[in-house]
Amino acid sequence: MGSGGMAQFCSLHKYLLNWLSDEYVRTVNRSETNRLYGFDATDLVAGRIYALRIRKDYDREYWVDFRQRLTGNPWLANGVELHWDSWEMGEGTAQLLDTTPGSSPGRTDAAVVLGRTYVDEGIPLYLTPVAKAALAGTSDRCGGADGLFPHQPRSDPHPDRQRPVRRSGTTVDFQADAGDVNGDKLAYYWEFSDGSFYTGTQVRKTLNAAGYYVARCEVSDMKGGLISKHLVVRVGDPTTFAMSGRVVDDLGQPVRGVRVHNGFSGGAYRNAYTDSDGLYTMTGIVSGLYTNRAFLYGYNTARWTFPTPFSLPAPTPSTSTTWLTPSPVSASVPTPTPLKGRPAPASLSPAPAI
Repeated sequence: MGSGGMAQFCSLHKYLLNWLSDEYVRTVNRSETNRLYGFDATDLVAGRIYALRIRKDYDREYWVDFRQRLTGNPWLANGVELHWDSWEMGEGTAQLLDTTPGSSPGRTDAAVVLGRTYVDEGIPLYLTPVAKAALAGTSDRCGGADGLFPHQPRSDPHPDRQRPVRRSGTTVDFQADAGDVNGDKLAYYWEFSDGSFYTGTQVRKTLNAAGYYVARCEVSDMKGGLISKHLVVRVGDPTTFAMSGRVVDDLGQPVRGVRVHNGFSGGAYRNAYTDSDGLYTMTGIVSGLYTNRAFLYGYNTARWTFPTPFSLPAPTPSTSTTWLTPSPVSASVPTPTPLKGRPAPASLSPAPAI
């Protein structure tokens, strides 16, 4: 189990098999920061923590752990994976939680990566991996906080959605500026439409191929406050479309975190998430018939005023740079979600290329 190569049992299974004993597993029942070591290590070292367990409800516990050997998976190499233990509605002794359901990589990107906050409002639980240390026996430092906080928003300039055309091979600095009214530390998670992800207030990225690139940034106070923004950079002369739209609720208010996809599967599948303004942009769209769909757990969604399916023409010099903007998708939920404290709205923009 310790020296069995990359394919290893999860930490919960190792615990059930008595390879991980209680001294290596920490039970978390308050807000705190813990250092996790890779549970797939060859040997266990006294005093180190290899897994966290957090009570979800009367029947389930979260198990949080970090793998250090699967270096070919950037999400696992830079984040923590979550499992539920055995419960009455589940099968088997452990269930892997895909924290990005419906994404193109499937469950490969199931982990909660650096700078991103996983939220379970039912406990409440807010779990954020905050740093990774390259020490003897690579470790992952994982922080979480819980609680309810007052809603105190602050105004901030709204970022432009589309930036000027840039040449292929251009290096762009993306900068996120955010503040918190309570003075809390903030975590930053960046996700790009090419599948890459980063953490920190600034990201430098080289855009090699022609096309539209979406940069989406989530800023979290790690206590339930979260805001996100996105912008689009056009590089060269794209031969594909960018499709944008908005998701609102029954009162016309924006809905954040909705996964919008183009109705395809396999290699043709495209998706995007709405930001705090309810706005999204999908890139890499080719001509054809599309039936866009929107999904957010706990919500019922329906299209609003645009036809489905709708047809996109083949790109031409006059259409290849066209913004396609379907009308909003409405979303309704049976019960309103309580407001939580959140960071002040962030501005998001590419700084001048260096």
